[in-house]
Amino acid sequence: MKRIFLKYFCLTLLTISSLNLSATPELEVFECEEEFITLTIWYRYDNELTKLYYQTLTEQLNKEIAELKSDGNLNRGKIHLEIMTAIWMEHSRAIEMYRFKDGYYCFINGLIQNANQEYLRKIIHYFSLDSWESFCYDSDLVEPNVAKSIFNKRMDKIKIKETYKPLLIKALQGVSIYYENDQINCKSANFDFDTLDIFIPFSHNGKDFIRTIDSIFVVENGIIINQTGLWHSDYGGWYDYKQSYKKWINFLTRGECYLSYNIPKNKFYILDPEDK
Repeated sequence: MKRIFLKYFCLTLLTISSLNLSATPELEVFECEEEFITLTIWYRYDNELTKLYYQTLTEQLNKEIAELKSDGNLNRGKIHLEIMTAIWMEHSRAIEMYRFKDGYYCFINGLIQNANQEYLRKIIHYFSLDSWESFCYDSDLVEPNVAKSIFNKRMDKIKIKETYKPLLIKALQGVSIYYENDQINCKSANFDFDTLDIFIPFSHNGKDFIRTIDSIFVVENGIIINQTGLWHSDYGGWYDYKQSYKKWINFLTRGECYLSYNIPKNKFYILDPEDK
């Protein structure tokens, strides 16, 4: 199948500039830059928690690349990883890998291939092998899932060490934010919060605010003093944001405030109870 379909030629790095962006003005990009690696994320909607995840992951990958370089590997330049996460790009090419004049390149369609910590580490270690090969193909002849399957046979052979140890990112008033198990986590002295969502946990007027997939918690001195569920299917997601004032925290979606928290009274106010 390789001989029939795959064409190992690479002229330049595949970027979104080759696509028609005029029809998708909402498409944006953010870049995480470290000494030995650049991680570029193309997205349609983002949130601050996602950016913190990729920034922290990039820092960890950079440390690992530095170790590989100290052993004499990856001596032909910097590693450039580009991940497409835009919703409308699920049918674009799956993956491309090659070396260009200033380093190693890999494009990943994150909608059909989970570009998580383990997968990116395998790509980096694959680049460090003398036997690594470019992976480019004619996307008119090869379906994305077929190309992904062929490429992943290479990745399946790569063995890496255990995952990274938990990394403290920031300590707030009574909780701490960690990068652990390939995600951003939040813990107090005696409570581990569920999967975080949308917001990076933050402090305001002596209290910590943590949002998980289905709840918002208020923590004071490491103890949960209040919490509320998130009840409406429209609340949560790419449109949510918060506003902080001296005595209030407002939570908004699509420009409308649906929940307020009074700091002195330690009380949540639901602003549209008919949707509860």
